[in-house]
Amino acid sequence: MTEMMQAVLALLVIMFNAISLRADVFTRNNKGITDLTSIVIPVSSTQVILVTNKITEIPAGYFEGLPLLEKIGLKENKISHVAEHAFSQVPSLTYIGLNENELQAITKNMLTGN
Repeated sequence: MTEMMQAVLALLVIMFNAISLRADVFTRNNKGITDLTSIVIPVSSTQVILVTNKITEIPAGYFEGLPLLEKIGLKENKISHVAEHAFSQVPSLTYIGLNENELQAITKNMLTGN
């Protein structure tokens, strides 16, 4: 009976609920992550949210190869270093949230790669 019901279902509408089936938002909040290079982000991601972890640095080119990425949220980490050109190969990027970290300085090259 269950198999038959699964085959018949053609559409599930969940609008105006508190659930999201969006595969383009990659979230790993409060997971104790210390090293970004240990994470593989799906290429289809439009948002990467890594809030309240223990990430200490953003390496150069880490977000390269994510052409649809628009938003990066890294609030409440331990980031003290952002490599030169860290965000230079992210053409759709419009928002970077680095609040509540341990940054001492930000340079133009970190953000634009110029």
